[in-house]
Amino acid sequence: EEIGVSLPEADLEAAWVCTLPASAEGATAQHGRFLCREYQEIFLVRCSAGFDAAALALDQGGQGEVAGVEWRDASEVAAAWASGDAGFVPRTAVYGAILSEAIAGLGGSD
Repeated sequence: EEIGVSLPEADLEAAWVCTLPASAEGATAQHGRFLCREYQEIFLVRCSAGFDAAALALDQGGQGEVAGVEWRDASEVAAAWASGDAGFVPRTAVYGAILSEAIAGLGGSD
């Protein structure tokens, strides 16, 4: 829902990969110190070739969790996570491994 995607329940169930527990802590200028414990749901949703990421309904007021969406090759995202690239939302090695395995399981499909 954070990027404006709505799917029928059966499609959402088919796209589900797993649920992972996650914990992060740090500090922001706006909120100060924080400790975030959550569950992260991983889904792989197939998109048609004509899908336009620019058409997604992102929060325009800047208060939401998602500031932007871009199409990137899975290997580029994995490398960015491994290197700690600040341009990507950080993920654990376990998250990256599970997502990479799920993508590989697609058998080279779009």
